[in-house]
Amino acid sequence: MMDIIKINNLRVEAVIGCNAYERVRPQKLFITVSIAIDTWNAAATDDLRNTLDYDQLAGRITTMAEHSEFMLVETLAQRVADIVLADERVQSVTVSVVKPGALSNAASAEVIITRDSKQS
Repeated sequence: MMDIIKINNLRVEAVIGCNAYERVRPQKLFITVSIAIDTWNAAATDDLRNTLDYDQLAGRITTMAEHSEFMLVETLAQRVADIVLADERVQSVTVSVVKPGALSNAASAEVIITRDSKQS
């Protein structure tokens, strides 16, 4: 059984989309990351070095997203997964990217991907 570390609704602003009007200025996105990782040793030692530093991770994801100019939300989700899976302790990750206002008749559009360490 694996433990989960989760970052919920990380707000980032990024240029993303295929339409010309989407390429003009950054849009608000929300990224949720669910990370399967063994936290037993961290809990036993109460030592941050034995787990994933989610504050540092959130900063790396934010920096990457805000400097990107992807056409597809799928590409952004994959790049987030790549960042998370760079930590060899991570077993798998599920990434959700929500794009508010992407559709005129819906609150948002969302892409969800799941990747495991064997795929990276």
